Amino acid sequence: FPFKILKIQTDNGLEFTNRFANTEALSELDEYLKGVGIEHQLIRPATPWHNGRVERSHRTDDKFFYSRLSFYSLEDLNNQGKVWRRKYQNMYQRKYNYLSPMEVWKIYKKTGIHPIYNDNLNSLVSQ
Repeated sequence: FPFKILKIQTDNGLEFTNRFANTEALSELDEYLKGVGIEHQLIRPATPWHNGRVERSHRTDDKFFYSRLSFYSLEDLNNQGKVWRRKYQNMYQRKYNYLSPMEVWKIYKKTGIHPIYNDNLNSLVSQ
């Protein structure tokens, strides 16, 4: 990443944390994050809206990927996943002021400014 990650936020799933498991041991993710100095913030239980962007991403994946396709093997799933990722990266999205994630990335690489968090979006797009 072109920036230092200070904190990540996840839900309380067992794939992320042992918070609700009957153990004092850290999860594999927590061990890793502790080792690299990244804080792990957990959302309150039963509050998926605290991870709204992630939940929206899951809904988009369900609508355009999982519910429309069949997978015949893990390799097939991986191959179709790569195709879906390329499509998604070029889809215009309201959250990015109707730019695609790829356009946002290109603007960021060219200017060093993340266009979504900048009031001068129109001037960045035309550069």
